Amino acid sequence: MTDANHVPDLRLTGVCWPVLDFVINFTRQVRAQAAPAPDQVRYEAISALRDAEDIARGEATTERLWEDRVKAMMVYLIDYKMLNSNWEGTDFWF
Repeated sequence: MTDANHVPDLRLTGVCWPVLDFVINFTRQVRAQAAPAPDQVRYEAISALRDAEDIARGEATTERLWEDRVKAMMVYLIDYKMLNSNWEGTDFWF
């Protein structure tokens, strides 16, 4: 039975947001031909993953999901975007 006032659980969305935000901003920068240096992009990617991990630590189930499955998917998303975008750091990332 569903409750009409039930609010869906969005913890994983919140956990993933720093990584998604990074990927969105990176894509916009590449399209505008204003992508930062590869070292800076790497730093921002790692920071986004750390921020997501910090958010995941707030709840045990979310942390377990992050560590078991979601983190790997977010890393794959970042790698995919870095390798398949037309920017000067593609070789650096590979």
